[in-house]
Amino acid sequence: MRGELVRRRTRLQNSAHQNGAPAHAAMAATRVLFVGNSLTYWRPGLDALFRGWGFDAAAVTEGGATLQVLWDAGTALKAIRSGQYGFVVLQDDMPEYGGAAAASKFQKYTRHFVEAVRESAAVPILLLTHSYDRIKHTRLHAIASAHQEAARALDVTVAPSGLVIGREGLSAASRLGALLCRDKEHPLPVGMLLTALVVRAAMADACGDARAASAERLQELALNAIQTGALSGAALPEAAPEALAATLASLVQAGRQWWRTFPEDASDVTAS
Repeated sequence: MRGELVRRRTRLQNSAHQNGAPAHAAMAATRVLFVGNSLTYWRPGLDALFRGWGFDAAAVTEGGATLQVLWDAGTALKAIRSGQYGFVVLQDDMPEYGGAAAASKFQKYTRHFVEAVRESAAVPILLLTHSYDRIKHTRLHAIASAHQEAARALDVTVAPSGLVIGREGLSAASRLGALLCRDKEHPLPVGMLLTALVVRAAMADACGDARAASAERLQELALNAIQTGALSGAALPEAAPEALAATLASLVQAGRQWWRTFPEDASDVTAS
């Protein structure tokens, strides 16, 4: 499996340097499919943010759906099997499974989807989302642990957004706060932008593009989204766009570092 993934990464890197194009420029032309629920489509939507960065992005989503629901519905699988996509971002919602069954169901349907994505010659990315107060039985440590198990078993890259936003995420200890709406479940537009940056970094990691995962490049993307109106109409933190973009890029890098050391630092939910 590892050899197969390396070959996929090599193809993406080779494509990136055709005609002298830098890796991040070619990546922007890559087609990306997002599969998930409202944590993927909440305003302004991960696919919309990626389109703003020049990606050809689409989504198959359903409110409140787990990967089990989306697998059984068949629409996401049909889109994956079309072979149109270079990356497929898979977002499950473990609290929605309920109780002790959450981890086993997550592993089962994550494996189903990852195998289907690889059969289509695309690269899977697991989007680790945050815990929330409406369903309290599955906390961040359990969600992150399940994603770590899947990452090891399936050799798949994780975008650890849940370590960055939400009540238990790193942003909660920053001046930005938890970055959640009044329902304490769905991200604010700035939180969606932060999640998109985490996903973008994970995609870069999956194909060995260190430049695209750098704080400098992520700050550029954040500033682009802010200045081009991707968050239009949203209440933004009181900070200059450049300062906000720098803060978001810093949080992404802190979350990625925390993920690398998980579970050793799993109890340190207010790390900075």
